[in-house]
Amino acid sequence: MLFIIAMEVLTRLVSTAADDRLLQPMRPPTLRHHCSLYADDVIIFMHPNAADARAIREILSIFAEASGLRTNLTKCSITSIYTPDDNLPQLQQILGCQLAEFPITYLSLPLSTRRIPKARIQSTVEAIERRLARCYGPLMARSGQLIWVKSVLSAIPIYTLIADGLPPWAIEAINAICRRFLWTGKEAGKCMVAKSNSSCET
Repeated sequence: MLFIIAMEVLTRLVSTAADDRLLQPMRPPTLRHHCSLYADDVIIFMHPNAADARAIREILSIFAEASGLRTNLTKCSITSIYTPDDNLPQLQQILGCQLAEFPITYLSLPLSTRRIPKARIQSTVEAIERRLARCYGPLMARSGQLIWVKSVLSAIPIYTLIADGLPPWAIEAINAICRRFLWTGKEAGKCMVAKSNSSCET
């Protein structure tokens, strides 16, 4: 709770700077906030110019002096949404951050203004495979396997679906993993009930 209260100070500092025109207004006007904060993950939206970069650097410095929470800028990154890449080296010099291209990872999810590469989506499918109860899955009762599918395996794609969605091929791959585990207790094998248009055999 104390950490959340402290981070709220950072949000207020950014909002005050925007109200005082130390930061340029965001465009489009529907984008009202310069700062998106979740736990200790922060995204700051700013115009790609030296004045805004220096203002953000000063805000982070004031926040550090007040709270003792210092930003490790070497672990932060700058990503251009619509700006030509020519502007980024100057911002990098002012802020001391590394440059990163889309897709970037935020809260363990890939974010991009373009289509997410298949390899990044495949990592979600592989994360589900890693959560299979390989050692004792075949020894589970059917009810235990069902609980594992609902509570563990299904929770991973739901988090992704809420944020950005998944293509049909990924949903089918995830469903296949859950079906195989439900009927066999492991990642490979024959389903006790086969689908009408495909087999669960691997």
